[in-house]
Amino acid sequence: MSETYLDTLSWVKGKHQIKFGGQILRDQINKDTKFQQLIAFLGLGTSPGFFGSNTPFLIENIGNPTVGQRETMVNLFAQDDYQATPDLTLNIGLRYQYESAPAEAHGRNTNFNFATGKLFAPGTSVFDAPKGNFGPRLGFAWTPLHGRSFVVRGGYGIFYTSINPAVTQFEPANNPAYSYYRLVTIFDNPALTAFPATDISNGPVAGFFVPIPTDLKTPYTHSWNLNLQQGFRAVDSGASGLYRQRRPALRGIHGSQPDRSGDQEAPLSGLRIDAGIFPVLQHQLQRSAGHLETAARARVGF
Repeated sequence: MSETYLDTLSWVKGKHQIKFGGQILRDQINKDTKFQQLIAFLGLGTSPGFFGSNTPFLIENIGNPTVGQRETMVNLFAQDDYQATPDLTLNIGLRYQYESAPAEAHGRNTNFNFATGKLFAPGTSVFDAPKGNFGPRLGFAWTPLHGRSFVVRGGYGIFYTSINPAVTQFEPANNPAYSYYRLVTIFDNPALTAFPATDISNGPVAGFFVPIPTDLKTPYTHSWNLNLQQGFRAVDSGASGLYRQRRPALRGIHGSQPDRSGDQEAPLSGLRIDAGIFPVLQHQLQRSAGHLETAARARVGF
């Protein structure tokens, strides 16, 4: 589960477009490993360590209480998009990233001290959180030709990887007081019994042991790119379609339907037609039809 608070601010002044922003993220990871018990035999015989003797070769307890790791991340940035010349734009920015060392909700993280060979006191910070994670951002776009169809673009930046709080999920288990992990063999206790199982909660600790360097560094990468972009004008391929040519319809003396026998359809392929002339053509056709229909009416005596 995580909670995020963020905001950005933009400011335009002259040739500069400046942006500021920040993000605060509170991350929580809660995990547990339920208590489990393993009883192992060497076979079905009756000798110690075999099933028939009810003396197992080993008994092992597995599991951890619920562990809740907490981490706070702070990210800040500033960037300026600067129009240096009509043909050159520069992008200059800086990002800062800070991550606290994960802390267990009940103060049970217990790291190993390589200098002393002993465990740190429970609740001690697992590692010293890095405070110098600055990532520059540089970029440019340049059009060396006045036609502006050819553009050279480039950029460079340093990017830090976030530290997953789950890396410390087994730190409490380094302390026997916060772990279920135990392992007892027949050599440690020849009197082991399987049914009922011998209580080994005070036996030797076994299981995960995860020491983390206290001077842990945040992983990062250098990234850069250079691109050449050439634009091309769109090619007009013209138009193709179907053009309908219709002769004027004349109504007969007895009111019969218009004669459409003169309708013709001619395909137009590769002909470029300006949409603006269609109203003119339509108006001319309507006028021609009107003159012909008037002449026809006069001829039949209307």
